[in-house]
Amino acid sequence: MNPAIDPQAAWTWCEQAWARPGEAERLLREQDANGLDVMFHLFERWAEECHGITLDAQARAQAEARVRPWREGVVQPLRALRRRTAEPCLHAAATGADSARTVRERLKQAELEAERAQLELLCVWLDHYLFRA
Repeated sequence: MNPAIDPQAAWTWCEQAWARPGEAERLLREQDANGLDVMFHLFERWAEECHGITLDAQARAQAEARVRPWREGVVQPLRALRRRTAEPCLHAAATGADSARTVRERLKQAELEAERAQLELLCVWLDHYLFRA
């Protein structure tokens, strides 16, 4: 892989972008209201801001096709499970249960790792698209 397309550097950039004031809330609203794939969105911003790469419609469709099975089969189910643990009926039932909090935290960590894997898939795709196509 070209050193410029470094998944770790991309992840660090995404974490910093996420931490900007109001950014996480804005992206989560877009995710919930319009189905925004936050990681894909951050990947596109990273590619543009750090590498001057703007994906055209064809490239975007290729990248989307590359990660769709992972997002739909892994990231979204983990997110749904994590969110389910916060529903009032489950939250009330688990009040005071340390193991329930542990499960929720592990689901959150698994979701983050799945998103990180998605970003790595996108970086591998971008490396191939730019340097081996």
